Amino acid sequence: MMQFPAEVWLSAGTALLTTLVGAYLLARRNSAASRSLVAFNLAVAVWTGGNAFQLASTTLAGKLVWINVQYVGIALLPISIFAFAVTLAGEEDRVSRRHLALIGAPLAALVVLSWTNAAHGLVRSSVGLVVVDGVVRIERTFGPAFWLGWVYSNLLNLVATGLVFRTVVYADRVLERRVLALLIGPIVPWLAHFLYLTGAMSVEPELFFSVTGIAFAYALLTWDAIEPTRGRDAVLELLDEGVVVTAGDRIVDLNSAARRLLALGDEPAVGEPITAVLDDHPELLERFRDGESGEDLVVDANGTRRYLDVRFDSFDDSIGSPDRVIVLVDVSTLRERERALERQNDRLESFASIVSHDLRNPLNVAQGRVELAREEHDSEHLAIAERAHERMTTLIDDILTLTRDGRSVESVKPLALAEIARGAWEVVETDGATLEIEGDGRILGDSSRFRQLFENLFRNSIEHNDGSITVRVGRSADGFYVADDGQGIPDADRDRVFEAGYTTGEDGTGLGLNIVQEIVTAHGWTIEVHEADGGGARFAIRGVVDGDAENA
Repeated sequence: MMQFPAEVWLSAGTALLTTLVGAYLLARRNSAASRSLVAFNLAVAVWTGGNAFQLASTTLAGKLVWINVQYVGIALLPISIFAFAVTLAGEEDRVSRRHLALIGAPLAALVVLSWTNAAHGLVRSSVGLVVVDGVVRIERTFGPAFWLGWVYSNLLNLVATGLVFRTVVYADRVLERRVLALLIGPIVPWLAHFLYLTGAMSVEPELFFSVTGIAFAYALLTWDAIEPTRGRDAVLELLDEGVVVTAGDRIVDLNSAARRLLALGDEPAVGEPITAVLDDHPELLERFRDGESGEDLVVDANGTRRYLDVRFDSFDDSIGSPDRVIVLVDVSTLRERERALERQNDRLESFASIVSHDLRNPLNVAQGRVELAREEHDSEHLAIAERAHERMTTLIDDILTLTRDGRSVESVKPLALAEIARGAWEVVETDGATLEIEGDGRILGDSSRFRQLFENLFRNSIEHNDGSITVRVGRSADGFYVADDGQGIPDADRDRVFEAGYTTGEDGTGLGLNIVQEIVTAHGWTIEVHEADGGGARFAIRGVVDGDAENA
């Protein structure tokens, strides 16, 4: 004989609804979060479905069978909601299936105790039937095992609720309907449970878990970014920089780059004390304790020496104490290039020494001998030798300049464009040429090399034009220029004028404009040659830092 009060249909409807939601989730998505929600809805369906049959039964034996069935759902529900919350918060790496099995073991024991309650009475110390308003109901007194299970289940639900709220905080999109669904999901059952215990509501609170299942399913199906920590993990894995996140003295996350740079391999790291994980890197540990960022941390990993720049940052996770982030940047390649550059500079110094002493000294001897010979007997051959010696002297000077000015600029200061240009003009043989300054300003540069640049550009204009010319120096939007009103440079030659050794003059060394380009490059600028307004050549230097703006 069966009975069908209103509660039977309410419980049965809830069981059907959550079964359909679980089936829909199972068909639409296959992820850890969706699988845990399927289990959650199944747990609610078993719990409420069992309740429907228990209410419909009129015998004590029948009611007890369906109560025992309910306990399967009661045990599965907190585990499934906890698993969903763990996945949602991106903590599944710290909570494995084995951990979930261990967490669920007490609840599984509660199910066994419920089915064997007749032998010990630990779950229900007494049971009986009563008739209330014509409806046969079970009356029971709960034993200690029930209350322990009740406390344990609610603790799991509380932790799950905290994880869900933490996810909402990280999401930072509280006005979104999806985020509101995450908030409603855990709040409604807690509120219903409170109202039931205080007598303000007679409807059993387990029915309201269907609201949780539907709310979470809606959020999961309509918001692919429901797991923001997964998105951050994906970004971290794409970084070349190593990133280690700590909470207190334990590592809570790190990316593959950090494992590679620190040669951690597959060793356990997440959840472990940082002192244990970084035991082979004492200097990094010391910097971590002091919180001091720095450069060139030497790390020997798998037989490879690396140089790392280390930066420490902290952030408030809005839940507990501020977390810390260690960022490791591999600068080994940069340091190797710097060492190679130092070796190259050493070779240039050696070369400059040879040019300066070993070539200039015999040249001076040869020049002196030619002068003595011309005093005794002047000859056209001696004049040719003298011009050759002068050309050699120019070549030596240009090579020394190229060796010095080709190096990168290490220090700069604001320099007055007009002042440097006029100073360079005074040391150049102008042969009647005129200098015009069209605008002034300050430029960040190296003083001696900046002056050398102007000297070479001035000489180029004067030596490659006949007659009096006008040379103009002025500012442009992103740099400055040097132009003349001479015959200009043919289009076919404009790409070659900066090549070492290229010259169209009989007495040129082909190094003057190459030195200009080296100076420009050393400053991080660029140079191009165009036709000037009204004819002539115009050298445009771009990418220049404004000295006045830098000071401001």
